Amino acid sequence: MSDAPAPPGWWLASDGRWYPPEQHPDARALRPPPGAAWGGPAAGAAPTGSPAEWPPADPGTAPPVRSNRARWIALAAAALVVAVGAGAALLATSGRSSTAAVPAAGQTVLERLSVQPADVARSVRVGLIPGGNQVARQVTLDLCSPPAVYPSEALRVARHQVAAVDRARRQALSTEAVQYGAAQDTTQVFDELRQAAANCPTTFVAPPGSGTPPVRTVFAAAPDAAWPAPPAGVQRLAFDQTQSDQQGDHSRSIAVYLCRGPYLLGIYFADASRPPLAVDGRTSVESIVELFEQRLAAAPLGQST
Repeated sequence: MSDAPAPPGWWLASDGRWYPPEQHPDARALRPPPGAAWGGPAAGAAPTGSPAEWPPADPGTAPPVRSNRARWIALAAAALVVAVGAGAALLATSGRSSTAAVPAAGQTVLERLSVQPADVARSVRVGLIPGGNQVARQVTLDLCSPPAVYPSEALRVARHQVAAVDRARRQALSTEAVQYGAAQDTTQVFDELRQAAANCPTTFVAPPGSGTPPVRTVFAAAPDAAWPAPPAGVQRLAFDQTQSDQQGDHSRSIAVYLCRGPYLLGIYFADASRPPLAVDGRTSVESIVELFEQRLAAAPLGQST
């Protein structure tokens, strides 16, 4: 891993290296989400902002390399570049309202739980990451992985992961909403996350046969220790982790997991060394998480995704 900047549009692979957008495995599979679901232009319409405006041309504005949990920010950056270059309406923007965003009609439960374009400033792009609405061959739980394994990954039935990224790609937030087959499945998820954090090795570890550099994960105290309890029926786990490689590069991120019934909602802050991206005017991790706790508490448990 390295904190060296990359050219605009390049994406971060699991080996900790940057690659050009045309080499992204999902580049050819990008599809814009339905315009109605995002309150944005219809499919085929030109995206807001010209290629000259988005992404910025300054190579120094590319984000530094982040931890495994930051896989989504690399995918989001690649999606932004490919979508703009192709003239596709992958991402939509709108002005932020003074109150919590009202989800658009026709959205699924998972979409309504996610960060919305109206939650953030006009300069922030919100969009589905490549593979963000798929379960097969997509990872949800990767805390201290390897060596941690998550059998509950096989219990997922639907997921929806979006990223909100500012123009400089220096501030970012991702939400991942997942539906499982039964309410007890999310209890298993939380058990597996606790076990993974408790048993995470203090040595450098690399996936067997992957060829990726070994990484060491160190957990700080739970960031939510002094936060108010979540609403009734909502459970919360929060992790503050720093990952480092053997070259001395490191990155700190925060992952917060909420569950209620068969739904899991992950809120991922890729760079905990910076102030978080403002969401509905909220500028702290605690207050942003509180917004999503409220959404999850209000979600209709009897509806399908």
